[in-house]
Amino acid sequence: MTDAQIWKVGPREVHEAMELIKESFSYDEVEALKLLKEKVRSEKELLLLAKFDGKAVGLLEAEIMERSFLSGKKMIGVIYTILIKEKHRRKGVGRQLTDTAIIWFRVNQATETVCNLPHDDVETADFLKKLEFLPYQVRMRREIEPFSQ
Repeated sequence: MTDAQIWKVGPREVHEAMELIKESFSYDEVEALKLLKEKVRSEKELLLLAKFDGKAVGLLEAEIMERSFLSGKKMIGVIYTILIKEKHRRKGVGRQLTDTAIIWFRVNQATETVCNLPHDDVETADFLKKLEFLPYQVRMRREIEPFSQ
């Protein structure tokens, strides 16, 4: 079990977050940096870094959404991304990030949390089950072609 230090990403940590993203995704660097800077300033969005020996080893991206249902409004914590460097997986870093996000959700009146993942991401699904997440919905997706002009 690793005890990582968990940091809320601020302006000084944006570049460390970008380094983790670089290792995991293909992206437009200018747009990604702009988006990270916006997220850092938002009160409803959360970026967390896990550091071990001063180096970033994990990242969590989340937000609180207010959803309206026929039965009323509900605050929902949405986890979009959990990135852990390969050599730090299965050592408790993801749990620390997720637990910290859940505390932040509770402080901000969220009553549940969700995490969407691709249907074939068995590793993340197993990880979330260990943290007491339960399957609750099947999401179907279809791309829509725009009208040609």
